[in-house]
Amino acid sequence: MEQRTQPATQQEAVVSDPVAAGPSPVYRWVRVIWYVTSVVNVLCAVRFVLRLLGASVASPFVTLEYAVSAPLVAPFRGIFPEPVSGPFAWEPSALVAIAVYSLLAAGVVALIRILAGPRGRRTAIRA
Repeated sequence: MEQRTQPATQQEAVVSDPVAAGPSPVYRWVRVIWYVTSVVNVLCAVRFVLRLLGASVASPFVTLEYAVSAPLVAPFRGIFPEPVSGPFAWEPSALVAIAVYSLLAAGVVALIRILAGPRGRRTAIRA
């Protein structure tokens, strides 16, 4: 009797590699939010330091910095008094702005992660 051999079949397994697929949209949004927050915080911090050291408004850079950061700090003016001693000014509104914008960003990022998290029931494994 003649015995037939079957050719060996190879099975291909499709494996999804999350690293090869690239970052998820949630990750990208989180990065964008932190990037924008960092830019805003740097603008407010530079404003605070320039005001603290009494930078001259005759400098174009200082004038530009004050013009760009003024709308970011404006909602927080008047919360604390702003003492001025000659050209040197302590501007707590810039510090409050940094804190509030950072907390808002952290809240938005947490909300995005909650909404984009895995759905469905999770079962606890008990030993």
